[in-house]
Amino acid sequence: MLERFKLPLVMLLLLVSACLYLRVWWGNYLFMAVYSGGAVVIAAACFGRRQSISSLNLLPAALLLLYYTHIPDMLAASLTYLKTTATYDGFLLYVDRSFGFSPSILISRWVGNLHLSPFFFGVYIALSIAIGASFASHINQGEPPWKIVWVLLSAVIIGVLCYNLLPACGPRMLLGGNEFNTGDPFVAVFPPGAQPVMLAVAAKYPRNAMPSLHMTWALLVLWICRDLKRGYLPAAGFAFLTAVATLAVGEHYLVDLVVAFPFALAVWNLCVGDVPLSHPRRVLTIIAATSTYLAWITVIRFAPNVFYISPLVPWLASTLTIAGTLLAVHSQPAISFAARRLSVSADTVTYDSVSH
Repeated sequence: MLERFKLPLVMLLLLVSACLYLRVWWGNYLFMAVYSGGAVVIAAACFGRRQSISSLNLLPAALLLLYYTHIPDMLAASLTYLKTTATYDGFLLYVDRSFGFSPSILISRWVGNLHLSPFFFGVYIALSIAIGASFASHINQGEPPWKIVWVLLSAVIIGVLCYNLLPACGPRMLLGGNEFNTGDPFVAVFPPGAQPVMLAVAAKYPRNAMPSLHMTWALLVLWICRDLKRGYLPAAGFAFLTAVATLAVGEHYLVDLVVAFPFALAVWNLCVGDVPLSHPRRVLTIIAATSTYLAWITVIRFAPNVFYISPLVPWLASTLTIAGTLLAVHSQPAISFAARRLSVSADTVTYDSVSH
């Protein structure tokens, strides 16, 4: 009985999501096309395999469309906006400058001088397509690969809550577009020996800088694609370009990207793994990743001058954080997110993993 109504109900949800999406973006045709790209990729994959897969595979397409409506924005705003306009943007800009320059301003200038700003803006808004492609690549016979949905959705929920630990908006929102684009990346943001202070940023901007969920999703997509023969290198390229794009468009500080690595690692091990969640390897990895993430938050918030002891401090801390995260991920076996199909022989019934 339920099977009979599954497809109509899924199509109804997809239609409602599409209507809400079009209501938001109609007229902004570039955004309308790019943000819907992930849903289109999933729908195309489902149509091509419609004879052998469950119609539930279309649900993530509806979820992606809903994500790019104002519904998540309103939810995030209610959970992360402060009653005051004060933010920790000054602290993040101060810590970024400890690298010897302001990375986001420098990257933005390089990208602008090379006339690549439109390209990297395209990369920044293309996250939906990458997510849709990673899901579509794992659609096969059987039920949808729900773990992909779960890990990406968990990153959103946990990440939005974590914004409250260090509310900030990003360098472009703090400095303004003109100053961000034309500023000198080598000029100190505070006088020598001065401590950073809370700075006001208009409440219309979301407090969504730390951690960078853009970088988090790009990393999760990369790790999801580890089991694909031809999908891993494109996913790695997209993760690298996303790191550059988030800085170039002024949405994030470099430290936002650094802390995204242990944050993503904690979410990854919380949601997926080749061993049970209670296994010591997963438990210890989650503890280590969470501790690293919280250590960055604590030092930035309460002792940012630590990064000015020596230029080696921010560089070494960032290198160890990123390298440790990648080592932890690649020391674990690649997780197969492919659905399992039923193989029927004359005498036995077995489940086989779908190969890629």
